[in-house]
Amino acid sequence: MAGFDDKFRSDLAAHLARFAAAPILFAGSGVSRRYLNMPDWQSLLEMLAGMTDREFSYYRSTASEDLPKIAELLVEPLKDRLWTAKEKPLRNKHSDKLIRPDSALKIYVAEVLKDIGLKSSIPRALRSEVDALSNAKVDAIITTNYDPFLETVFPDYRVFVGQDELVFSDPTGIAEIYKIHGSLDDPNSLVITESDYAVFRDRNAYLAAKLLTFFAEHPVIFIGYSMTDSNVQSILGSLASCLTDEHMSRLQDRLLFVNWQEGSQHSMVPTVIGANAHNVPVRAITVPDFQAIFDVLAALDQKIPRRTLRQIKEKLYKLVLDSEAQDRLLHVTDLDAVVDDDAEFVVGVGVIAAVQKRGYKMVARQDLCHDVLHETAEFDSDFVVKMTLPEMMSRAGNFPMYKYLRAAGYLDTSGHIKDDQDISPKLLKRIQDTSNLRPSTSIMRKAKTLAQTHKSLKGMIQYCTTDEVLAHFGAFAHTAIEPRVLKNFLIECENEYTDEDGKMTSQFTKAVCIYDLLKYGPKADWTAA
Repeated sequence: MAGFDDKFRSDLAAHLARFAAAPILFAGSGVSRRYLNMPDWQSLLEMLAGMTDREFSYYRSTASEDLPKIAELLVEPLKDRLWTAKEKPLRNKHSDKLIRPDSALKIYVAEVLKDIGLKSSIPRALRSEVDALSNAKVDAIITTNYDPFLETVFPDYRVFVGQDELVFSDPTGIAEIYKIHGSLDDPNSLVITESDYAVFRDRNAYLAAKLLTFFAEHPVIFIGYSMTDSNVQSILGSLASCLTDEHMSRLQDRLLFVNWQEGSQHSMVPTVIGANAHNVPVRAITVPDFQAIFDVLAALDQKIPRRTLRQIKEKLYKLVLDSEAQDRLLHVTDLDAVVDDDAEFVVGVGVIAAVQKRGYKMVARQDLCHDVLHETAEFDSDFVVKMTLPEMMSRAGNFPMYKYLRAAGYLDTSGHIKDDQDISPKLLKRIQDTSNLRPSTSIMRKAKTLAQTHKSLKGMIQYCTTDEVLAHFGAFAHTAIEPRVLKNFLIECENEYTDEDGKMTSQFTKAVCIYDLLKYGPKADWTAA
């Protein structure tokens, strides 16, 4: 057994060492059940049914054993119970939380689980596991559990409750816990009834998009779930629906599913999980306990404390979003040169250009166009790719992107994206579709005629007006447009197509985007219909 244990530890450590980022834990009810003797879902519903006038079997048969439906059936009986004279103290305790028909049910859930938590203690035989878990080098924890066990194990982690907080609160992905099914501290946040799950599923696309950014950067370890767990299947199914089969196969090494079987031998093998008509590739880990896994996670290399990393990352996010940050920013290339004791910020993460007065999310398309034409090196390319370009997607119109993709190292020598996983799916789709740079349908016939007549951009510039060139030159094949000629033409007429506020016309912006593509992007015949 010791030999299997040692080999497993070595294999798991080597596997996780392949990734630049620390793992993310995806923790299910099996974790709380193991350490705090928390009930499983059916057992919890049985306890709640015991507070009503009917037996659990009545609700189970009426709901055809569907647990969310059983919870839905308990809403009215438990609401009636809470409004009895006997329950007035409990009602007064939670008076501010009685806001919905199902609030009573969720208050009882919170009371039951809190009571169990107060009476439970970690078994002596499992304390070494929890000690190892508390030292695990995990960047974040996603959980469907309601109880506070994970918060007590990771007290320095920031907690986000519910889907909305995860999706809309700009989490950093470092030293954070995401309680996507709610928390006992806020009973109304709990996802338990059929109605709750309907709302949860309706928003699953947003959650899946957020999780996808985590899954693309980190290995994810599912623990405390069975492979048939409906929560896991729903989330993995939503993720799979966002990805092609090729992209899903790339996630195989990143998704690790822990299966606890008492008395088993340690193993790690590839397999698939069926999720909503999708086959999701994962690595299945079988263990007799969690000690080896947590020991490996605790031994991972992470030199900077997780809480410090989170605080640094939050400051950086605030910095690039803060239009007033310039006066407080010191751009440092050599720490030994710092002599200003009053400097509030010293940022030295990789190579970061001095941040301008506007935040990177607020950069206007004309700023990028000006930078592309004049090569001002005004912006940090990686920041533009990660922050500006995704934000640009929400605005109408074209914007240059290839200069920044190339400078930040996202493009190969032929101008194509090296790894699709490095780019958000929406931005990737925009990058791959250049049809928006062609002349509009209404003028395409004239554009093709002019292209055939003048043979090249240089010829069109010689014989046509500036307006005609800007409107129609996009019909040329890329081989007929010399980037240098196009650049000089655009610089010469830039002022003519820029208003006093610095805004450029859409036609001029499109022309700059064509130059950006020809200069830095793939050399494909992008004009082909």
